[in-house]
Amino acid sequence: MLDLNSFDLATNSDIGYDMPVINPYTNEEIEGATIRVRGDKSKTVVAFERKLYNEQDRARKVRVGKNKDEAPSLEELEDMVVRAAVVRIMGWKGFKEDGMAFEYSPENAEVLMKKHDWLREQVREAAKELEHFRPE
Repeated sequence: MLDLNSFDLATNSDIGYDMPVINPYTNEEIEGATIRVRGDKSKTVVAFERKLYNEQDRARKVRVGKNKDEAPSLEELEDMVVRAAVVRIMGWKGFKEDGMAFEYSPENAEVLMKKHDWLREQVREAAKELEHFRPE
């Protein structure tokens, strides 16, 4: 028999995955540096994506109502990508900046995702991979 609870993608994705950070120059894991990532199927991420879509849809309707058929600016698009990465981050270990520990907080996650697009890409890729969120 198929136990559907063993395929609860939302719950498993909300548990998170400790993503090893990969050096962008060498493609090797950076020892001791991990980011706890929520999966794309998590309830938190799905709610965020719905909210973001609705915000963009409302903004589009306002632009159309004002006879402006402008797409979002590059800055607006980048902000959306940063926010989408931040919502997937649950925490991290092994980060320093200027020799000082760089502790996780939502605010620090936003700073990190804005400053380091290579990390942002790793977070987004890890969140897509269902295998990372399979129960043991």
